[in-house]
Amino acid sequence: MNGNIFEDIASVTNRIDKLKLTYGDRISTFMDLEYSNVDVRKLLSFDDFNFIHDIAGIARNFNRKTKRFDNCFTPRCGFRP
Repeated sequence: MNGNIFEDIASVTNRIDKLKLTYGDRISTFMDLEYSNVDVRKLLSFDDFNFIHDIAGIARNFNRKTKRFDNCFTPRCGFRP
């Protein structure tokens, strides 16, 4: 990772593909990660279990209208500083 948020998010979407997860399309995932301000680098450092927890939670609970998480979901990776 070289510090570019867009490349980091692309790395997340590539890992999702590698794990064969189906939580939406790449563009939706990319937008959700960008607008939710999660700490993408920390997300990438997670083992598969915690990575999947956050990806599934973000996909299911991120509200694009309010740009907040519904259902009291808090990603384990936290938020970008």
